Amino acid sequence: MAEISQLMYTDMVWLAAGAIFLVVYFILRKKLSHHALFSFKYENFLKSILIPILSSFIVLSLFRFISGIPLMEGRITSWFGWVSFLITGPFFEELFLRGLVLGGSFYLSSKLRNKYASYFFIALGFLLQLFVFVWIHGYSETVRVLYLVIIGLLYSALFLFSKREVLPAMIAHAVTNLIIILGVFA
Repeated sequence: MAEISQLMYTDMVWLAAGAIFLVVYFILRKKLSHHALFSFKYENFLKSILIPILSSFIVLSLFRFISGIPLMEGRITSWFGWVSFLITGPFFEELFLRGLVLGGSFYLSSKLRNKYASYFFIALGFLLQLFVFVWIHGYSETVRVLYLVIIGLLYSALFLFSKREVLPAMIAHAVTNLIIILGVFA
C-alpha cells in the first residue's frame, strides 16, 4: 500500500472536518436563519463577485510589486490539492473566521446593553479572526505575515462592506488562491 504524504493526510483531515462543519452549518442555518452567518443574499451578486475579484488582484499585485517575494513555493500536483486550495479552504476558512467568529462577535455585541462591552466583543472577534487567519497559514517571515494581515483585513472589510455576508470574502479568498497557484505575479 502506498504511503500517504503528510500534506495529503492534512488535506483529508481538513476535508473531513469541513464536511462535518458543513452538515452542522446547514442544520443551524434552518434554526438561525436571521443570523449574519447564515444569510446569503444574491440580489447584488455582481457586486459580490466583481469587488472581491478586483480587490484581491489589487492587493496581490501591490504586495508582489513592493515585496518581490512569491507567496507560494512549489506547485500543487494533485486534484485534491487544487480542490482544497481553491474551494474547501476558502469556503471553510471564511465561513468560520469571518462568518462565525467576526459575525458572532457582532451578534453577541448586539445582545449586550453596555456599549463598551459591545465594542470589546467586536474588537475581540476582529482580532481573534485575524490572528487565527495568520496562524493557520503558518508563515514565519515578517513580510508574509504582513501580507496575511493585509489580506485578512481585506476579507474582513468585504464581509463588513457586504452587510456581514460571507460570500464576497469566500470569492476573494478563492480568487487570491487561484492567482497565487497560477503564479500570475511570479
